Amino acid sequence: MSVDSMLNECRKWINQGYKEGRNNDTLFGKWYGLPNQAWCDMWISYCASVSGNADSVGRAAYCPSHVNWFRARKQWSEYPKVGAIVFYDWDGDGLADHVGIVESFTDTTITTLEGNTSAGNAGSQSNGDGCYRRTRPRKVRQVLGYGYPAYAGNSIPTPQPKPPTSGIPAFPGRFLKLTRPYMTGEDVRTFQARLKERTWQIDADGSFGPATDSITRQFQARHGLEVDGVVGPATWAEAFKG
Repeated sequence: MSVDSMLNECRKWINQGYKEGRNNDTLFGKWYGLPNQAWCDMWISYCASVSGNADSVGRAAYCPSHVNWFRARKQWSEYPKVGAIVFYDWDGDGLADHVGIVESFTDTTITTLEGNTSAGNAGSQSNGDGCYRRTRPRKVRQVLGYGYPAYAGNSIPTPQPKPPTSGIPAFPGRFLKLTRPYMTGEDVRTFQARLKERTWQIDADGSFGPATDSITRQFQARHGLEVDGVVGPATWAEAFKG
């Protein structure tokens, strides 16, 4: 089917203000065969199934499994797209905790349709009471990434990461890492600026302090690199890939 049919099915539950029963009692869990469980991904799977998009969106109850489904098909991106399935990682451990679908986006936010969340930030974001339209920040620390369903008639190609504005610089020759005193220089700034360009929340101040070390480790974990906080040739190349 199409991205429009998927979005319209999701909007139906938002517009009618669907709420769960006691102990995560939902028709989505019953449909999936896992009643009384967290149901955000079962809701996505249900909407895909009844709208004719099951083959494009997939079927899952466990968000990390759904992430792996998209990654195995090379339909995974750091960037939003209307109709993309967004996966959230609230605690920064590299595993998806929650899922929704992108309805629209700006340079700094995504507007999503989500099940099993809360109406606002006060309640649980991963195990709330109903279906809601949410506007959330596009923070890499919060957004794990986006699965791109190959909707029939309106396919979503996986984009390449944005290229650096001044070409791909060669590896600077020294390994960047957290030291005392902090390493500084244009090579540090260049690396920081590239990660910031790829939407990581990092300051391009040219100083490799604890914040840059933390972001570097998260970046390495996200891309299957050795997680040591050291920017060597492999980490540098991955940052400028695309």
